[in-house]
Amino acid sequence: MVGGELYQNVRDTNATKCDFTIEKIEGRPQARLVVEDNDPVGFVDLTHAYKVFAPSAKKEDPEKAGRFNLGEKYVLSMCYTAKIETTSGTIEFNDEGRFNYPKRKRAVGTRFEAIIRCTGEQYQQFLEFIPKLIVRPGLTVTLNGKNLPIREPIKTFNEPLRTEIGEDLRPSIRKTDIEVYEAVNGTGILYELGIPVVETEDK
Repeated sequence: MVGGELYQNVRDTNATKCDFTIEKIEGRPQARLVVEDNDPVGFVDLTHAYKVFAPSAKKEDPEKAGRFNLGEKYVLSMCYTAKIETTSGTIEFNDEGRFNYPKRKRAVGTRFEAIIRCTGEQYQQFLEFIPKLIVRPGLTVTLNGKNLPIREPIKTFNEPLRTEIGEDLRPSIRKTDIEVYEAVNGTGILYELGIPVVETEDK
């Protein structure tokens, strides 16, 4: 889901605000999507948006999700046009190719704007998906101007879980907090770092 990838990028920063705006384009299977945040650092290296094998700065941090550095490529593959404006410059993608504008810099944060492939059904799915996020503490997320609710866990416990670490993804075990929340609309969902992964049969 495009929304999950874009939220993940913001969640892994020090942003305190993330705004989603999506507008369906009438008569076309497209939508205009804008995601803007206020992370003080912004997008450090814009080449990571399109370099498939670029190393991820997050791979050693278990509290961050983007260790494979693939999210931006997936999002761009769904776009007809896209523009990323950040503290290190601006980059645009359109029918004519990729264009870099290193002098067009923002003071803080990143703004992503795109025309994405989006049917009416996908548009509704996007509107339903974003409110299901469990927002990171200290971050405010809006969707078309409305704040997402802050959800508090009803139970938290610590368990050892299997994982992989390092360049060679060697097997390891680490303890992590597992949080249990009331189900949204009675539907149980398994999350990873606040992002819905799969629906479950429980409540």
